[in-house]
Amino acid sequence: MKTSNAMQSAILAIEAQARRSVAREIKCGARRYALAPSSLETIHPGLSLAAPRGLVTRIRFLISNEIATPRRNFGFGGYMPLLCLRSAMLYARYARLIERSHRRAA
Repeated sequence: MKTSNAMQSAILAIEAQARRSVAREIKCGARRYALAPSSLETIHPGLSLAAPRGLVTRIRFLISNEIATPRRNFGFGGYMPLLCLRSAMLYARYARLIERSHRRAA
């Protein structure tokens, strides 16, 4: 089935907006984890207690598990584990960067 130029433009605009929305949600999630690291416990028990370096490693492992066995029943507007894990990864990388900068300064 052939689509018109207007339809093709609409599809491209929706895809671009979806990418921006996901990026915004990941950044906002990372900010939430930075303000309240204990909320990492909602993703996986013990995650908030890990050092930044170990946190990155554990989140990488959790992301690979989620990709290998995705949950498809989240519904519209529901909990999306991979999105939460990506937010946690952004926070973990930021925390690791801060830890390294403090180590260099000392």
